[in-house]
Amino acid sequence: MTHIVFFELKDPTPENREALVKILQKLNTEDVPMAQSFECGADILGSDRSLDAALVVKLPADQLEAYANDPYHCRIKTEMAPLLQRSMTVDFD
Repeated sequence: MTHIVFFELKDPTPENREALVKILQKLNTEDVPMAQSFECGADILGSDRSLDAALVVKLPADQLEAYANDPYHCRIKTEMAPLLQRSMTVDFD
């Protein structure tokens, strides 16, 4: 399945976008073995419809709960939480 997370920063400066992406880039399949791949990036258009960044995770659907509760993943969420206004997800096969 594909798990996509969209992020909105509290203060959407270029520095905060860069900081968020650097944190997201710490996610990897060695530390989070149930994931098959990670891809992330900051928005480049800055349109009225844009959010600040996105994370795309490929993983087996039956591993989504394990991923959500993975200790390394949870540390990453805690690290980026002070930067975030909100996050939103989409999950599909």
